[in-house]
Amino acid sequence: MLERHLRQAEARITQSEHLLARQRELVARFAQDRPHTAKARAFLAQLEKMLQMHVADRDQIRQELGM
Repeated sequence: MLERHLRQAEARITQSEHLLARQRELVARFAQDRPHTAKARAFLAQLEKMLQMHVADRDQIRQELGM
């Protein structure tokens, strides 16, 4: 069961990394338009926090599995 949770956590990390990359592209594209940039940067910060949570979850599962 823990191994399944580990695979799910790793999948969430991969998905989050893709979302972060896309959002970083949008932030760069909106660099000339401040209102859009502010919103895009705020969402980027949320995605970064989400990735940190997924990594912490994965690391906890790995620790429980003795990895």
